[in-house]
Amino acid sequence: MKMGQLNLQGFYLRDCFRTHKLEEQMSRDSCLPVDVQPVLNLEILESDLLALVKALKQKEEELQYAERNVFLEDRRLNQAKEESEQRGNEISAVFSKHEKLEGELMQANLDLASQTRDTEDLKLQIKERDQEIASAHSTLSLK
Repeated sequence: MKMGQLNLQGFYLRDCFRTHKLEEQMSRDSCLPVDVQPVLNLEILESDLLALVKALKQKEEELQYAERNVFLEDRRLNQAKEESEQRGNEISAVFSKHEKLEGELMQANLDLASQTRDTEDLKLQIKERDQEIASAHSTLSLK
């Protein structure tokens, strides 16, 4: 071998050694061989995506649960509203009946007062008649 060839071989040998050292250093920094990195990155990405899908499904379940609760609460409120309206109608009916009975009671009191006056008038008339009869009886007794 010639001297130029030896130098060239030494140069290639040193270059390969440097390249190998650089690859080892990169390998130590990443802790994995270079050809495994893309696979690992895909596995990490897949794992992250699966975790994200799981979180989204959990959120969807939570939203469905909340939606059911809102639906049930809305139904309960509608039922309470209907019951309230029904009670309001019943109260209105009772109030109307109360007013009617109050009116009838007032009329009955007026009728009773009128009858009481009529009775008092009749008592006075009877008393006057009794006095007239007693006077007539006295007059007849004297004759």
